[in-house]
Amino acid sequence: MVRQMGDVRLYSVQDLNEGLGIHGRTIRTWFNKGRLRGVKLGREWFVTEENLKAFLSGEAEERGGEKEKPKKTRQLRSLKRKQRKEVRP
Repeated sequence: MVRQMGDVRLYSVQDLNEGLGIHGRTIRTWFNKGRLRGVKLGREWFVTEENLKAFLSGEAEERGGEKEKPKKTRQLRSLKRKQRKEVRP
Protein backbone atom coordinates (compact mmCIF):
# COMPACT_ATOMS: atom_id res chain seq x y z
CA MET A 1 0.00 0.00 0.00
CA VAL A 2 1.48 3.32 -1.10
CA ARG A 3 1.82 5.78 1.77
CA GLN A 4 1.16 9.48 1.26
CA MET A 5 2.92 12.08 3.42
CA GLY A 6 1.80 15.50 2.26
CA ASP A 7 2.79 15.72 -1.42
CA VAL A 8 5.26 12.83 -1.18
CA ARG A 9 4.36 9.25 -2.05
CA LEU A 10 6.39 6.51 -0.35
CA TYR A 11 6.64 3.02 -1.79
CA SER A 12 7.66 0.10 0.43
CA VAL A 13 9.69 -2.93 -0.64
CA GLN A 14 6.46 -4.91 -0.78
CA ASP A 15 4.89 -2.28 -3.07
CA LEU A 16 7.86 -2.49 -5.44
CA ASN A 17 7.81 -6.29 -5.29
CA GLU A 18 4.16 -6.43 -6.25
CA GLY A 19 4.31 -3.62 -8.82
CA LEU A 20 7.58 -4.49 -10.56
CA GLY A 21 7.77 -8.22 -9.90
CA ILE A 22 11.27 -7.93 -8.42
CA HIS A 23 12.19 -9.98 -5.35
CA GLY A 24 12.25 -8.02 -2.08
CA ARG A 25 15.80 -9.16 -1.29
CA THR A 26 17.01 -7.70 -4.60
CA ILE A 27 15.34 -4.38 -3.85
CA ARG A 28 16.91 -4.24 -0.37
CA THR A 29 20.31 -4.99 -1.91
CA TRP A 30 19.83 -2.04 -4.27
CA PHE A 31 19.08 0.19 -1.27
CA ASN A 32 22.14 -1.05 0.64
CA LYS A 33 24.47 -0.62 -2.35
CA GLY A 34 23.13 2.84 -3.17
CA ARG A 35 21.70 1.92 -6.57
CA LEU A 36 18.22 2.92 -5.41
CA ARG A 37 17.89 5.84 -3.02
CA GLY A 38 15.58 5.20 -0.14
CA VAL A 39 14.92 5.77 3.53
CA LYS A 40 14.75 3.18 6.25
CA LEU A 41 11.99 3.93 8.75
CA GLY A 42 12.14 1.47 11.59
CA ARG A 43 12.63 -1.92 9.97
CA GLU A 44 11.20 -1.05 6.56
CA TRP A 45 12.72 0.60 3.48
CA PHE A 46 10.81 3.22 1.49
CA VAL A 47 11.50 5.04 -1.76
CA THR A 48 9.90 8.27 -2.95
CA GLU A 49 8.10 8.39 -6.27
CA GLU A 50 10.73 10.85 -7.55
CA ASN A 51 13.64 8.53 -6.69
CA LEU A 52 11.81 5.54 -8.13
CA LYS A 53 11.26 7.35 -11.45
CA ALA A 54 14.93 8.40 -11.54
CA PHE A 55 16.02 4.80 -10.90
CA LEU A 56 13.72 3.35 -13.56
CA SER A 57 14.81 5.91 -16.15
CA GLY A 58 18.50 5.18 -15.48
CA GLU A 59 19.33 8.55 -13.89
CA ALA A 60 20.25 6.91 -10.57
CA GLU A 61 23.43 5.44 -12.03
CA GLU A 62 24.39 8.82 -13.47
CA ARG A 63 24.03 10.39 -10.01
CA GLY A 64 26.81 8.22 -8.72
CA GLY A 65 25.18 5.03 -7.56
CA GLU A 66 27.83 2.78 -6.09
CA LYS A 67 29.32 0.40 -8.62
CA GLU A 68 30.04 -3.13 -7.59
CA LYS A 69 33.68 -3.93 -6.97
CA PRO A 70 35.03 -6.99 -8.72
CA LYS A 71 35.28 -9.95 -6.41
CA LYS A 72 38.64 -11.52 -5.79
CA THR A 73 38.90 -15.08 -6.89
CA ARG A 74 40.91 -17.81 -5.24
CA GLN A 75 43.30 -17.82 -8.18
CA LEU A 76 44.00 -14.11 -7.80
CA ARG A 77 44.60 -14.45 -4.05
CA SER A 78 46.95 -17.39 -4.50
CA LEU A 79 48.84 -15.51 -7.23
CA LYS A 80 49.30 -12.53 -4.90
CA ARG A 81 50.59 -14.85 -2.15
CA LYS A 82 53.14 -16.33 -4.55
CA GLN A 83 54.26 -12.85 -5.60
CA ARG A 84 54.77 -11.82 -1.97
CA LYS A 85 56.83 -14.93 -1.26
CA GLU A 86 59.04 -14.25 -4.29
CA VAL A 87 59.70 -10.66 -3.19
CA ARG A 88 60.94 -11.69 0.26
CA PRO A 89 64.73 -12.23 0.54
